[in-house]
Amino acid sequence: MSNTSFGLMVLTMSLEDLFHKPVEKLKRLEKLLSASRGRMTAGIGPNTLKGMVVVDYACGPGRYTFPAAHMVGPAGKVYAIDIQPLAIDIVKREAATKNPTNIEALLIDSFNTGLPDGIADVALLIDAISPIKDRIPLLKEIHRLLKPDGCLFMDSSHLSVPQAQAIVQETGLFDLVK
Repeated sequence: MSNTSFGLMVLTMSLEDLFHKPVEKLKRLEKLLSASRGRMTAGIGPNTLKGMVVVDYACGPGRYTFPAAHMVGPAGKVYAIDIQPLAIDIVKREAATKNPTNIEALLIDSFNTGLPDGIADVALLIDAISPIKDRIPLLKEIHRLLKPDGCLFMDSSHLSVPQAQAIVQETGLFDLVK
């Protein structure tokens, strides 16, 4: 993606966030984790993400990275991962300004993040899967990053729910929870 296209995408996301706030989606994630507490080892309730490791895959300008960093708290960690250098620059610059100590921004050039197996409690894949043509390697990498009881939280406003579910089910790597 060109820098101009990325800039336009960031502007569009900023407008979208006025109506669909990232923190509200993350609160929905906390409710889902609480509801499936037998599958997750974290506590239940509004602080379910406290102390967790979150991978924000295709983080863009960090619109979910920073709320997630706040929600996991100082005992948790958020890996902000993207292929776009401007995205990582924005996250790093914002992190330097806001001074969270639990964010690590990683620029990647393929689906491989270089992170250890089973490092994450939660992987965020928000509004990122529709432009990707070869999704199997992406979902395999996310699966590799997740702990055995980890959770992929996917939200794609550019695909219908049945389309997104079919993409994930094709891999056979994840159990779907609505």
